[in-house]
Amino acid sequence: MKAIPLIGAAVFALAFGVAAASAPAPAPTYRIQLSDSDDSVDVAIADFKGNGRNETVTADYNPGTVTVGYDHDYEVGGLSYRVEPHDLNGDGKPDLVVESEGENGDFVSVLINQGGGVFGAAKDVLDKAGRLTVGDVTGDGRPDIVSVTDKLTVLVNHGDGTFDAPTTYDTPAKPSAAAIGKRIVAVTSSKDGTLSVFSSDGGRVDYPTGAHPSAPAIGDVNGDGQPDVAVASALAGTVEVFIGGRRHDYPAMTGADWVGIRDLNGDGKPDLLLHGTDTKALTVLLNAGDGTFRRARKYQAWRDSLVEAVQDVNGDGRPDVVLMAVYAQVVSVLVNRGDGTFEPKLDYIPALELWSVTVAVGDLNGDKRPELVVPVGNSRNGWTYLSVFVNKPGTCNVQLVGGMSLASAKQQLARVSCRVGKVTRVFSNWVAKGRVVSQKPRFGGEWPGGARVNLVVSKGHWR
Repeated sequence: MKAIPLIGAAVFALAFGVAAASAPAPAPTYRIQLSDSDDSVDVAIADFKGNGRNETVTADYNPGTVTVGYDHDYEVGGLSYRVEPHDLNGDGKPDLVVESEGENGDFVSVLINQGGGVFGAAKDVLDKAGRLTVGDVTGDGRPDIVSVTDKLTVLVNHGDGTFDAPTTYDTPAKPSAAAIGKRIVAVTSSKDGTLSVFSSDGGRVDYPTGAHPSAPAIGDVNGDGQPDVAVASALAGTVEVFIGGRRHDYPAMTGADWVGIRDLNGDGKPDLLLHGTDTKALTVLLNAGDGTFRRARKYQAWRDSLVEAVQDVNGDGRPDVVLMAVYAQVVSVLVNRGDGTFEPKLDYIPALELWSVTVAVGDLNGDKRPELVVPVGNSRNGWTYLSVFVNKPGTCNVQLVGGMSLASAKQQLARVSCRVGKVTRVFSNWVAKGRVVSQKPRFGGEWPGGARVNLVVSKGHWR
């Protein structure tokens, strides 16, 4: 079996540093619009024409196409459900990697950008595909393709958008999606409680983790130029950071099933983010600057939510966190204060029902302010659309303030250009004294800036 030229199996630790605190960044406010789509279940944003203007690309499940912009459809030969833009041939133009469902299982195809946003025909590069990760495996600067089923499969990019024949490696039982680092690939096994790191000669080194580890994340957390690996352990309530093969455990959160590594406070030291689908929380550990991490700090999220992006959404250059909660039917944004701490989440309701779990972030109208785009639909007739959250400062996006103190409700509403209007006080046997019982307009309403939200506040129990 051909070996992939990976170098070194160093495993990386995350370090959190704290930069000087700064004033909270302005929160994004949106005007919600609808755009037609064709059974779109995934969406991404990129400058496909090379004219400095971004467009959407969607994976359209039932037609078996990808749609670039609003009028260029390309068949992929199966029911497409995932699309990612990547420059596969080094010409500076984003190409497409598409994952689809076919008669003989899932497969991966690529479409090469011919210029001007026009793409060549889809070419299949991998059959019997699984969970996909695209990144530079070999260290040559070219995006390779990694797939995980019950095995690990790597496709090495030739540099012209074509790929070597697949190379397959055995993994532990029930492997996770792969993480790609500097000449390493890592997966975890929820059944075996292991982290497996694949290196240059195709060999594998296994490390024990806590029970039910998350998929891994890779980054250089201690600044030695080598990749380290972080894994969240759901049952142990820890995050485990592997540096040079040595494991370091930090208390984090029980139930975490996702971990990410990003510099959150701008000090050049990668920090840790953890989230759990059932935890109602996002947890952050800041890098102390030496590859060790500070005490975990938690932020409220919706239950059954997923982290969809760690990306600047308000234009201040700081990575914010975007989550989607299909059960609650909201997209949530936690704004980064700039020091690695976050403002309380803000919630935005799409125009129709959320159709799949994906959020694309990017400037679509050239105003330098990122939009949010999610696939939505109407379950009564099956019609599908893209719900576009157009970034419009000054719009009043009414927040859910029930159960908050009056002071907290005023602060939360002010963040999205709303004001508290009439306050009525009533007795309540269910809501604590001083807390908001109800509001009007209701949560999710979109109004001109400065719109008033009337509140009913509890006077406590009737005696």
